This record gives sequence, C-alpha cells and structure tokens, in this order.
Amino acid sequence: MKLTKYVLAFGMLTGATLPYTLPATEAFAATKKEGVVSKDVIVRAASTPKSKNLGTLTKGTNVTIYKETTYWYQVKFNNKLAYISKDYVKLNTKKKPTTTKKPTTTKKPTTDTLVSKVPSKKAANATIKSNVYYYKTASTKGKSLGILKKGTKIHVNSTSKFGWVEFDFNGQKNYVYKDFVTMTKK
Repeated sequence: MKLTKYVLAFGMLTGATLPYTLPATEAFAATKKEGVVSKDVIVRAASTPKSKNLGTLTKGTNVTIYKETTYWYQVKFNNKLAYISKDYVKLNTKKKPTTTKKPTTTKKPTTDTLVSKVPSKKAANATIKSNVYYYKTASTKGKSLGILKKGTKIHVNSTSKFGWVEFDFNGQKNYVYKDFVTMTKK
C-alpha cells in the first residue's frame, strides 16, 4: 500500500513539473497542419522564449507544423526543426497543402528601423545587450516600433513586475524586455 502511494505521488509530482505537450493524434500525425505567419515571428531552437534565436519568419510565410505544444508550433527553418509562438500563426482551414514561401533568415526585417541613439532628457543608465525589438506597449503583441542596436544607451524609467523596461525616446514611453538590458553602475 505504501509503495502504491509513493508511485502515485511521484508520478503526480514529475507530471506536474514536466512541460506539457499536447498529445499527438493519428489525424494530426498523418495530416500535418498548415498555417500562415500572421506577424513577423522569432524562430527559436527550443520551445522557450529564452532559447537561441535562429532568425525570423516574416508575415505571410506559409509553414508546415510538425508538432504542437501548449504555446509553440514546431516548424522547419533552414532545413532544421525549430519553434515559433502559436500566437503568430493562423492555421489554414483548407484540406489541400499550400506551397511554402521560403523563410527569410534575416534577424532584422527591412521595414524596421535600426536605432543606435536614443535621445532623452535624462542621462543614460542602461545599455542594450543585443539587437532587440522595442514596442509601444509592454507586450510583444503591441506595435513594434523598430530595433534597438546592441550597445545603444537608454534611460530606464521603470521595470514592470512582468519584466518590461520602460524608457523614453523622443518624448514617448517605449518598452523593451529586461533580458536585453544591462543597467550601468554609478
């Protein structure tokens, strides 16, 4: 009896700590899903936002989905399996597979401006670690205003509990995620 309780408790404990993957059905495995990228999306090496950035799929790119997790789709990128956020893919409802547009591997879409100087009335107190998108709101679903270049100096006004750093740029509040910002020591 004690062994049964131990096995059940261990199974529940490990099950709760493992990442959840949706079960693969025969229908899903036999007919891979197709979708279209609805907004430029960063391609990751693993199904986590902190995994290696492999490049970008641009809006309108057709993708074949090989695997689905709670928040991610597994797709092919540069002939390797990689992951993109499900939030940026609209699934096709057609039964026929569509031809895929070749993904672009550039990390900076041509429509985005690369910013290397951020004019502010306040002295810079932080530096950008690597090229990163900055947004009008504290969310990746908000409008991307451009890309802050690695080494750009900014003045951090505040950091939200969700990790978004607010900074001024031309008199407006803008946001970048904290993982891309290094505070300078006084």
